Amino acid sequence: VGDRLLQIVSQKFSELADEPVFLSRLGGDEFMMVMRSSDPIRAEALSRQVLDVFYEALQVRGHELYLSASIGICRFPVDGTDIHQLIKNADAAMYRAKAHGRNRFKWFESSMESEIQSRLILDTRLRTAIPNNELWLAYQPVIDLKSGSSIGLEALLRWDNMELGSISPEKFIPLAEETGSIRHLDQWVLRTGLRQLHTWKKAGLNPGRLAVNISVRQLENNRFVEELLGLLEQWQLDGSDVALELTETSLMKNIEAMIPLLQELVDAGIELMIDDFGTGYSSLNYLKRLPVDVLKIDKSFIFEIGHDESDSIIRAIIGMARNLGLRVIAEGVENKEQLNFLMEEGCDQVQGFLLGAPISAVALEKQFMEGHGLRIGGLE
Repeated sequence: VGDRLLQIVSQKFSELADEPVFLSRLGGDEFMMVMRSSDPIRAEALSRQVLDVFYEALQVRGHELYLSASIGICRFPVDGTDIHQLIKNADAAMYRAKAHGRNRFKWFESSMESEIQSRLILDTRLRTAIPNNELWLAYQPVIDLKSGSSIGLEALLRWDNMELGSISPEKFIPLAEETGSIRHLDQWVLRTGLRQLHTWKKAGLNPGRLAVNISVRQLENNRFVEELLGLLEQWQLDGSDVALELTETSLMKNIEAMIPLLQELVDAGIELMIDDFGTGYSSLNYLKRLPVDVLKIDKSFIFEIGHDESDSIIRAIIGMARNLGLRVIAEGVENKEQLNFLMEEGCDQVQGFLLGAPISAVALEKQFMEGHGLRIGGLE
């Protein structure tokens, strides 16, 4: 299906231009177009035509696929005097388009060259972060709104580099997903988090279920379920001790292949959550077929509580979850107004700085040892 999709897209691209355009596929899902004209109006017109190709779903062998494109544009000789420089600069502009939300085009700017260098440095440092022991996990409590108590933790990856300092996950996680190194990070988080959970349980502490974020690249590993179950056995844990968070967008990329794999995880007692819900392209038909237990409302909607549109979306998600027999977690709760709204609307669980910031394993253990359990700041 993927190969056929590339053929269909290539054909549609070939039919676009009113003037001669050199069209090639660089590899994967990357294409290049070369126009003889240096007229920026014509270049932008062609870019809009390319984006229009994906405006409606593409039908491929019975599958309805929604795609988007990110386009980078540069000019000869202003932005480069040889093909290698031109491709590199167009690529930099394309990444800028992706960073601004995809499905758009951007012109190359000289400032992007420093961004390219920064990405290369970050990627190089990230590849040595594990052997250099630069990664650590922060743990944030998940609070049940009925009982007011913590029922589990989410493991959040943190990276401190001696040269670059503390790097935000919002910066290095997308890079890791693009380069493929996210699989190594996922494996490190699982091993480290499960080992820590075993240590706590052995010491008589019970922090509840541990939630770990998993990328779609990890799920593409045929041995993922086997390896995960092996880790649970190694650390004397049950499937019920673990929850996996998967983004809405990643699940929809190859949903037919995902369903049996997810069912294996559920059969092992592992809880499945759809993270960042509301930001992707969910199909309700597929959602009811997925063996998931929890929807996590994306924090962007929580941040906008008090605005009619966000309030309506949150109500709709909670109502839909109820009808499907799913629980709802709201992340990013930072003030009492947000908390009160979620309680009134019947949200099941919440997490955020109001109720507990992500803290290190050592700090978490200190709370337990002092007899406080997990401190909950926003509930009285």
